Amino acid sequence: MSEDKQDSPVQEETTNLPSKRVLLEENEIIQFQKSGANNVSLEEAARLEVMRLSSGDRTPVSLMQELLSRRGTAPKYELIQIEGAINEPIFKYRISLASESRLYVAIGSGKSKKEAKHNAAKSVLDQLIGRDEKIICQKENLFKTEPNPVGQLQEACMTRKWPPPVYETEETTGLPHERMFTVCVYVNVYKEEGLGKSKKIAKREAAQNMLKYLETVPIEVIEQKSNEDTDDKGESNGLKQTHDSTFLTPQIIKKIQQYHTVFSQKTKSPLLQQLSSTRNILQEIEDPVEYLHDLGDEMKYKVSFVDIEEKSKADKFQSLLQLTTTPVTVFCGTGLTIEDAKLDSTQRALEFLKIMNQ
Repeated sequence: MSEDKQDSPVQEETTNLPSKRVLLEENEIIQFQKSGANNVSLEEAARLEVMRLSSGDRTPVSLMQELLSRRGTAPKYELIQIEGAINEPIFKYRISLASESRLYVAIGSGKSKKEAKHNAAKSVLDQLIGRDEKIICQKENLFKTEPNPVGQLQEACMTRKWPPPVYETEETTGLPHERMFTVCVYVNVYKEEGLGKSKKIAKREAAQNMLKYLETVPIEVIEQKSNEDTDDKGESNGLKQTHDSTFLTPQIIKKIQQYHTVFSQKTKSPLLQQLSSTRNILQEIEDPVEYLHDLGDEMKYKVSFVDIEEKSKADKFQSLLQLTTTPVTVFCGTGLTIEDAKLDSTQRALEFLKIMNQ
C-alpha cells in the first residue's frame, strides 16, 4: 500500500507535464517574437505564425498581410478572370509573393472577390508551411499553368473587339454509355468543330481548333473578309449587318425573331404604361432601381447588377445591368460613385423599355 501511495503523486505530476514537442514549439514562438520576423525565413515565419494563432482567429488574407508587412512587402493580388453568367459570376484571383529562395503563386476562385482572394491566400499559406509542396513554383516556372482554350478564345475576341464566341452542339452519336458530342464554335465569319466524350471536352477542343486557325490568319485578313461580307449583304437590303450568316445560327435567329414577344403583353403591365407617359425618368420616378425591379416582376424577367472593378477612361465607376429578356439585354452605366453608375444603367434600361413600348 505504501508503494502505491508513493507512486501516485509521480504519476499525477507526469500527466500534467507538457510534452517536449509542445515546449519546443512554444520556445520557438517566443524566440521568434523576440528576435523579429526578418531573422527567419518566410516559410519558417509562416509556420510559427500559424502555430501561434488558434483556428479561426485570423483569415488567410489578414495573416498574409501581417506576415509580409513585417518584411516591408505585401502579396500581389491580380483579378485574372471572371467566368459564369452575369448574375452569377465566378471570380479568379492570382496571388504571388517571393521568399528568399523562390516565388510562390496560387490561384483562388469564388462567388465574390473576397472569397476568391481568401482561397488564393489560403493556398499560398499552405505552400509556405509545407502542406502543398506540389504547387510551389520556381521563379522561372511562374506562369506555367494549364491553358484554358475557352477562356483564351473569349479573351482574344474581347481584345480584338469582336463578338464573343458562340457554341452550338451540332451532333450526338453513339450508345448511351459511349456518347460522342460534336460542338461547333462560331467566331466572326469562321467556324470550327470539336469532338469529345462530353460537351465540355468537345467545347474545349472546338475552342482550341479555333485558336490554332486564328493564329494562322492575320487579323487584317479576318476583319477585311468580315467587312466584305457585310457590304455585300448591305447592298441587297440597305442595312449593314455585323456578322456573316454562318455566325447567326438557327437558334440565335429564332431568339432574335422572338425578341418582341417580351413586350407583347404590355397592355397587362400598368407600370410599363406609366413609364411610356413619363418625360423625364429621373425626375418623375422616385426610385428608378426599385421601379425597374417591380417592372421586371410584372413582365417576368430578372434584373441583375454587376459592378466592374476597373474605372472607365474618364475615371468613373462602371456598373452592368442585365435584363433576362430574349435575347438577354445588357446596359452599362457610369458615375462618380458606384451607386451613380447603377442609377445610370437603370435609366438606360428604362429608356430602352419605354422606346420598345412605343
